[in-house]
Parts: sequence; C-alpha cells; structure tokens
Amino acid sequence: MKKSVLLCFFTLFSLFCSAKDMFRVHETILVEMTDEVSSHKTRLTVNDMLAVKLPDNPLFLRGLSLEIKIPKSVTEYRDAVAFSIYTDMQPEPSQNTIDYSGNKLHLDTFPGKLSYNLQIPLIHNHGLKETPYSALLPYIVDIAEGYVYFRLQLVMKGTPVSVLEAVFDIEVKPIIIDKGLLDLSMQYPDPAASQQIPAIKAGEAEPAVPDTPVLEKKDYTVFIDEKQAQLNNGKILLSSGIHHVAVVSDFYRSEVRTVKVEQGYVSKVQIQLHDNDPLLYVSIPKSVSLFFNDIQLIDFEKPYKITEGEHVLKFMLDDYEIVKVIQAFKGRNYTASLLFDVIIREE
Repeated sequence: MKKSVLLCFFTLFSLFCSAKDMFRVHETILVEMTDEVSSHKTRLTVNDMLAVKLPDNPLFLRGLSLEIKIPKSVTEYRDAVAFSIYTDMQPEPSQNTIDYSGNKLHLDTFPGKLSYNLQIPLIHNHGLKETPYSALLPYIVDIAEGYVYFRLQLVMKGTPVSVLEAVFDIEVKPIIIDKGLLDLSMQYPDPAASQQIPAIKAGEAEPAVPDTPVLEKKDYTVFIDEKQAQLNNGKILLSSGIHHVAVVSDFYRSEVRTVKVEQGYVSKVQIQLHDNDPLLYVSIPKSVSLFFNDIQLIDFEKPYKITEGEHVLKFMLDDYEIVKVIQAFKGRNYTASLLFDVIIREE
C-alpha cells in the first residue's frame, strides 16, 4: 500500500517537473572543476544541494559521473530519500544561499544498495549508455548552464533520525571524449638571421646596402597522418594516441614531427620553419677577398641567402686566385671555406 502511494506521488510530481520550483536547502555544497580530468570528493546530508561548477569553455567534457556511497540507514528505508537534478537555477549558488528556484529535470530514489553511479550527459551525441553498474540520466544538462545541480531531499514521513543525519559520500568524476587537442604553433624564420647578397646599382662602384629584412608569413599546408588537416587557429581535436605531423610548403623546408596526443589534454607542439632558399656560409681568413658572381662579400657573421642555380665564387689572396662553381638547390646549405696547407719535401 505504501509503495503504491509513493508511486502515485512521484507520478503526480512528474507532471510538474517542468514548472519552476521554489525550495530551501539545509546547505549548498560547491565543487569547482578547474580542469576536465580531475575528480572531486565531497559529502552531503539529506536536504543538501551539490552545485558542480563546470570548467570554462570545456573542450573534452561530455558528462559527469556521480559515484555515490549510500548510507546503510538509507538503504534500510528504501524510497525515503530522493535525488533531483535541476536546471535554470536562481540565484547563482553560493555557500551562504539556501533559497533557490529552478526547473526540476529529473527526480528518482536510490536503489536498495550501498552504492549508486549516476551518469549525467552534458552534450548531444554523448555516446553514454546505461549499464548494470551505472544509471544514465535520460535528459541532457546543457553544458552552457555552467553548473550541474544535484539535490537530496526526504520524501517519506516517519523516518528515523539516522536517515536525516545520514552522510552521502560523493565523488564527482568528469567523463571526457576519447580525444585530445593538438595545439600547433609555427615559428617563422627570423629575417635577421641571414642576409641578402648586395646588389650593385647602376652607376655605383660599391654594392648597395640591402634594405632591412621584413618578416613575411608565407603559406604552408599541414598534414596529419598523411591527410590534409583543417586547423582552427592552429588547433585540432585528435583521437588519443600517436600522430604524424608534416608541414609542407613551397617557401619553407618540409618539417615532420611525431606527437603523442593524450585523452583530455592539450598537446602543444612548436615547429620552427626554415626558409627554402639556399644558404651560403663563409669561413675564410680576413686577408682573403671573396667575390660571389663578381660581387664582393665582406660581412661573414651571417649566412647569405642565395638563389637556385649556378654561382661562381672567386677567392683572392694577393696574386693568388681560386675560382669555384657551385650548383645551388632549394633547401640546401653551402659552406665556403679556404684551407691552406704547407708541403715539405725532403730530397
């Protein structure tokens, strides 16, 4: 008879679930999730409310798991204590607030066992399923709510004090998608790290000083696991595991990296881009003069950026002259050095 009355009560109650409820709690327990992977433990008594503050702009969160240890005194009075899930709560929860109004999304009682796991979906297409070990809330709490509200309340009269004073141990665990975020950042070549071959202006005997180089951001394409990737400000969600990243460009040298993406974490990868133009490094004594295609080079502290094709290098020391020809290709570095040797012959 008592069970039938309770069922009738809950049936009538469910008719008003969409109506705004005004209620008072004994205490508001606040749990703030500062990330999407850490779990939090707390304790509630009957007529308390748990307010879980979700992380700002979550990337991986698809639900919450509430692992609840049910006190023995409550299991002995099954259906005496119910839990509710609320949305659109007013005002914003705080430890000093006890009066609230909100929409009751779900109401249920605990089973007659010492533990209960409740999965609360936060996104559509969450992929969560009910199992013999966990219950699934049949509604979605919009992640934009910013909070998940879980309230305990007494729904049976005549219960002993042990039920009113019973303590529920609750662990709040995030349920995340099986993906991580790859945050790819590119470091463009420093234009001041190399120098241009001086150009001779018409009517001038000396080479003109080249203008100060300016950073130019040129196009490149990112391939992940051999497929062209569409990144959003350098970011992309990837399944957890090992991935191969390749950066291909007509203007920069190809770069290849192997990265590990962990579930629920941001993997930051920085790639230094290098110009595709050939570079000429020079290492010669100060007394030696060097001419590049008949243009004298003087400053050897930085490499020279040269063009593809054939170039003539002429080294001069007093009356001695050595001429070398190089064939420059994109993406290659060349070093010009002059070695002196002394040959001693015994006769």
